[in-house]
Amino acid sequence: MRFLIPVVFLAAAAWFAVGSRAVVLPETARAVVPEGLLTDAPPRAAPERPTIAVIGGVEQKCSDCHAIFESAGETPAHLRQHEHIVLDHGVNAQCLNCHARTGRNDLELYGGARTPLKESAPLCGKCHGPTYRDWEAGIHGRVQGSWDPDDPTRRLLRCVECHDPHRPAFPPIAPLPGPAAWRAPAFDGGATGASLDGPLHRWRAEGEGTAPDREEDRR
Repeated sequence: MRFLIPVVFLAAAAWFAVGSRAVVLPETARAVVPEGLLTDAPPRAAPERPTIAVIGGVEQKCSDCHAIFESAGETPAHLRQHEHIVLDHGVNAQCLNCHARTGRNDLELYGGARTPLKESAPLCGKCHGPTYRDWEAGIHGRVQGSWDPDDPTRRLLRCVECHDPHRPAFPPIAPLPGPAAWRAPAFDGGATGASLDGPLHRWRAEGEGTAPDREEDRR
C-alpha cells in the first residue's frame, strides 16, 4: 500500500502536465439593469422649509390656515383637507403625535420642544431609538459623500428622504441582479446593460490558458 500512494501522485501530476487543459466557462445571461436605478439620489424630497399647500390656487403654509381655527383633538378617519395623505404609521394615528398643535410649521418633541420639518430626525428617534442610533453611526440608511465621519463631504440622508413619514413602510422592492458568473464586467451605460469586455471574456476569446496581460486584470 505504501508504494501505491506515490504512484497515484505521479499519475495525477502526469495528467495535470499533459492532460486536457480545456476550461468550460459558464454561459450566463446578462441581466439588463435600467440606468435609472443606478443613482444615489435620495428616494424622496425632504422639505427644506414649511410645507406649502396650494388651496384654491393660492399657496398656503400650514400655519396660515391652522392659526385661524383650532384643530380637533382627534384626527378624523376621513380628512376634509390633505386627502392625499395616507396615515399608516403604527400607533401614530393622530396628526398631533408629531405636528405641533400651535405653530403648525414645526414638529413637536416630547416635553413640548419644537423642531423644524427639515430637522425631523430627532422626532423619529423618540420612538425609533435603536434605529436612530444606527442612523447616527451610518449603518442605517444611506451615506453620501464619504464613509469618514470627519469628512465634511459626508452626509447622512434624513429619515424622510427615504421614508414617507405618514406611511413609512417600504413597498416590496425587486432586488437588482447579482454579479455575473465571470468577473463583473464594466457597465457601459447603454440599453444593452453590462459590457462583455471583462478579463475572462478576453481570456476565452484570445486563447484558453493565456494569462491576463493587463495590470487591472491581474488584481
